[in-house]
Amino acid sequence: MSVPETEEKLIRLLFLIKKRPPLYLTRRSILGLSDFYGGFIEAVMEFTPEDRCGMIISEFGLFIRDKHPELEFLDLFNILYEVSEYDEAKAFDLFFDEFESFLTGKNIKIPNFDKKSGG
Repeated sequence: MSVPETEEKLIRLLFLIKKRPPLYLTRRSILGLSDFYGGFIEAVMEFTPEDRCGMIISEFGLFIRDKHPELEFLDLFNILYEVSEYDEAKAFDLFFDEFESFLTGKNIKIPNFDKKSGG
């Protein structure tokens, strides 16, 4: 499945964060990821309102809510935080495990940032 360029860039950014969380968030934290994502989307909306960035995360949020209907009143990040028993690092890892599963199910390429691929 093809995604718009802005969504592709967002997916790449998220996987860069996965690879080196301290560079972007100071530590592996679902709450830090939530704050970063919220700020990122606000900046995109401010500077390029024509870009509809974040739709893939909205869809991912629905995917997670479907898995945890008892927590549907929470946002994506807080659902994962609660499911991970309030362990920020565990919820961070769960975000990416679930996100990879979601992307794979939609036939969306997962970025690979190993040394051989050059990013």
